[in-house]
Amino acid sequence: MKRCPFCAEEVQDQAVKCKHCQSQLTSSSGSEKKGEEKVTGSSKPSGGVLDPLLSVFSMPVLRVMLWGMYFMVFVSLLASAPFLALLFLLPPVWTIRTTKDRDKPVQRLKAWKNHKVRIAFSVVFVLFALIASSANADKEKKDRMIAEYPVPVIAVMSATGDQGDATTYLLQLTVTDADAVTVNSASVESNGSGVYEKEILLAEPSTTLNIKASNEYKNAATSVVVTRNMTEEEVAEEARKEAEAKAEAARKEAEAAAKRAQEEAEQRAWEQSKAGKICSRHPEWTEETCKDVADNKIWIGMEYDMLIEQRGKPSSANPSNYGYGTQWQWCWSWDYDVSCFYDNNDDGIIDSYN
Repeated sequence: MKRCPFCAEEVQDQAVKCKHCQSQLTSSSGSEKKGEEKVTGSSKPSGGVLDPLLSVFSMPVLRVMLWGMYFMVFVSLLASAPFLALLFLLPPVWTIRTTKDRDKPVQRLKAWKNHKVRIAFSVVFVLFALIASSANADKEKKDRMIAEYPVPVIAVMSATGDQGDATTYLLQLTVTDADAVTVNSASVESNGSGVYEKEILLAEPSTTLNIKASNEYKNAATSVVVTRNMTEEEVAEEARKEAEAKAEAARKEAEAAAKRAQEEAEQRAWEQSKAGKICSRHPEWTEETCKDVADNKIWIGMEYDMLIEQRGKPSSANPSNYGYGTQWQWCWSWDYDVSCFYDNNDDGIIDSYN
């Protein structure tokens, strides 16, 4: 057996024509030997004009970059030109090598009949390309048709604005290039002469009519405001509501005045109380603290000034210092259950008492 110098497939030693690629083989022994040297020697079979491109694809880093660019082009074509995008998949089908097929693309193309899987993929891609192209053409045709499709035109014929004492309004309008017309979401039909009519109940002195017209692809909308005079019942109802609103405002004002008077009275009573007078002298104290001081309550953490407010100045004030800072003892006459108070760190806060 020998290898064909053109497709590298095995053929009989006596063959003069390759059964795979149909290439003519030299019958002389010297030519055969020369052909074998071309296949099995140190020089590789030539791939023709594709050799430079294929040599670039054989470099790992460049191969990844080029395949990445190839994929990006494919994705961009997929949206704009699906036919070209799917045909763009054909080169990889014939250039990608497998473990069993390491021939060059030119050799594969020459012996294309032997690559049934690649042929199948190529056929599938071409069919998909044709289908995608047809679908894309249909979509473009439909888009053009929609763009050129007429927009409905609405023209109100009946007089709008003030209708006087009328409580009903006959809306009349013409609409062209429309399949459906609605007024405030209610369907309106033509009277047969191309005029659309609908009687509208003017439940309010001002009524807005939202008119919409549509066909298979386009929509149009407009609105008109119809007004009328108020009825006697509406005038009376408006007067009643106005009177109720005034009465409600007066009631709220009276309640607010009574609340203000109560708050002012409570404030005066507080200011005249013992606790209120203490707070006026010591605005930094809370009302609760002022009440406790007025009730002669004592507690750990109260201030020395609070004791002064309750009892006046102490009978004795004794500082001491044992190397840890000044400590104080304040004592009042023995008429109190608790006579002496202690400040252990000279911060004016009572730390203990007895």
